[in-house]
Amino acid sequence: MRAVPAASNTLSLVWEGLLDLLYPPHCLLCKLRLEEGSLCAACIKEMQFLAPYRACDRCGDGVEANSTQCEECQTGGFPAFEWSFGVGHYSGRLSQAIRLLKYGERVALTEPLGRQMALAIVPPYIQRIPLNLHGELEFDDVVPVPLHASRYRQRGFNQSERLALVIARERGWRLDTMGLRRVRATRAQASLDKSERGTNVLGAFEARTADYFAGRSVLLVDDVLTTMATVKECASVLKGAGASVVCVAGLARGG
Repeated sequence: MRAVPAASNTLSLVWEGLLDLLYPPHCLLCKLRLEEGSLCAACIKEMQFLAPYRACDRCGDGVEANSTQCEECQTGGFPAFEWSFGVGHYSGRLSQAIRLLKYGERVALTEPLGRQMALAIVPPYIQRIPLNLHGELEFDDVVPVPLHASRYRQRGFNQSERLALVIARERGWRLDTMGLRRVRATRAQASLDKSERGTNVLGAFEARTADYFAGRSVLLVDDVLTTMATVKECASVLKGAGASVVCVAGLARGG
């Protein structure tokens, strides 16, 4: 990569300083003035990351109060992924931030939200996960749920990819945005019921090559985990391309 000349770098810093004077940083949710960043500490605290919920002891999906496994796993219909985890609940400040990110194009929110995911991805009850020699969670690849090219052109960015980038950077894992592709445009999942969502994404993804993820452990990243139809289909494709382990991390559960 070509180095930026010192003079240009200085001019850039001066320009950024002028912009801060004219438009000082502020919290994108409550508008509180900040020294830096896009979310204030109070709004982050209100998001209740790691709010407790009962989870299936096989796949990590939410379960009723008197159950230890979700209905699907009780019948032996295990998903292709080993575990899933929603960092927070899709409500309050967190749902407000996600909507602002996806539909208000406030991409700066992926930094603080991605950092929260990176910190929260290893609760002690996660099972069947890849550990290194020091007993620490470690993945070979961090893979975002991809957007179809037409949706990407429309939105201009993939929020799951931006979150995955922050997670990979913070945890020192490899980001892979090329191995999993969305090859068929689908209807927006939010507009469909549970049964329609599974059909909607069937065959919508493919791996770059048949053995692209051979022997690799993968952390699949999405923004919101609702019916899990999208990540189940993605995990199936990743396993079909040879992935040894697939775990799912979502910014929020519900929605």
